[in-house]
Amino acid sequence: MHKIPSPSVFTDQDKAPGLIIEDNGLSISLPVRWGSAAQCARADTFIPVDHDRMYYFEMTVVDEGDGKRIGLGFCAKHTSLNGMPGWEEDSWGYHADDGAKFPGRSQGLKYGPVYGTGDVVGCGVDFKRGFAFYTLNAEYLGPAFSIKEGLRIWPVVGMGSAGAKVTINFGQRKFVWDGIDDLEERLGDDTVIEYGKDACCENCGLH
Repeated sequence: MHKIPSPSVFTDQDKAPGLIIEDNGLSISLPVRWGSAAQCARADTFIPVDHDRMYYFEMTVVDEGDGKRIGLGFCAKHTSLNGMPGWEEDSWGYHADDGAKFPGRSQGLKYGPVYGTGDVVGCGVDFKRGFAFYTLNAEYLGPAFSIKEGLRIWPVVGMGSAGAKVTINFGQRKFVWDGIDDLEERLGDDTVIEYGKDACCENCGLH
């Protein structure tokens, strides 16, 4: 049986014009000349649905830039890349400057700590139970969003801070957070999709 490839890089073919992709598709930056124009880059392919294993990737903030406007999350293929992750329909993101989560609208909801230069942020998707979560510096932050069943989603990174730069780890090297097995065991097989729905704010509009 042919295995569906997982996201592995970012490319110039699927990003907003101001972002620079370097280091074989694993480094993203916003040059100073673009100022505070929020822009996103989408990974090379969608996250394959796997009900036996959580999907997870990490972002290291090399430079938070001027304003710490950086976001990590996932979105659909049709989602506009002109903005931050989570601002548009079928887009979800966790932002550095305020620690808020954005479930497809420009108004954020309280979620986790702020983050910046030197921090490592992880994003995970559990298709089996129907929710997405984040980590920060190897600490699990808990469920953030419920997952729309049947919607293909791509990892996405956004920034609107002049001079910002991040690097991405899709599993090419060891993750900073290694708690997937422990989380799977803690949730157990009896936990169903309602877990993600209950954990996500009622205003997410995904129920």
